[in-house]
Amino acid sequence: MTDSIPTLSTCCCCISLRTGSYIAGYYYFGVGILSMISFIPNSIDFFTSIFNSNQTGDAIVRLLIIECYIVLIIFSVSACLLIQAIKMNSPNEMRPFLTAGVVFIVNNIFLSLLVGVTPLKYYAERIFEPTLRKAYTTVILSPPVQIIEILLAVYLILVVYSYYKKMKQEEEAGDTV
Repeated sequence: MTDSIPTLSTCCCCISLRTGSYIAGYYYFGVGILSMISFIPNSIDFFTSIFNSNQTGDAIVRLLIIECYIVLIIFSVSACLLIQAIKMNSPNEMRPFLTAGVVFIVNNIFLSLLVGVTPLKYYAERIFEPTLRKAYTTVILSPPVQIIEILLAVYLILVVYSYYKKMKQEEEAGDTV
């Protein structure tokens, strides 16, 4: 059975796949923790305002933000598991990160299209405006920034997948000897 997903031999042309996988794990764990910390002061307000909102678009955007943070929590936990799997040289324990990574990418693409193309962008700007500065809100909702974020996620997950495949091949070669 051939694999249709391309694999890399190095990360960023000069870093080993193992180190690149560590970078991916620590990066997403750190970003996840920082994002969750920034959400904690507003979380009660988000939950209560969903039920009190008279506008459907406002409630939908708030639910999407909460859904995004749930995916981010899952991805952050799986990044922690990835770091542990690399330390233990256990390729099977890397699977949760790869699965959560695909979910994270699909979720980001879906949210970018939904908020960027539909009238929900107006509600998203209105929700973010009071809690965040105008410049930060513009960057979060900017399509070029979202594209760069998605491309970075695809590349880092591809690095981890390449290391996973390399570890599986080494494991299979070790079993046959």
